[in-house]
Amino acid sequence: MNQELWEKCVTYHGHHCPGLAIGVRASLEAIKALSLDMSSND
Repeated sequence: MNQELWEKCVTYHGHHCPGLAIGVRASLEAIKALSLDMSSND
């Protein structure tokens, strides 16, 4: 996970917490496992 993505997630969520870290990491793994292309902003 890169720092820019983490900071965007914290800003959206409102604070740092273990649940946020787990959720972001799980989301990244799901994107990878499902071969999703997240490069567009649609």
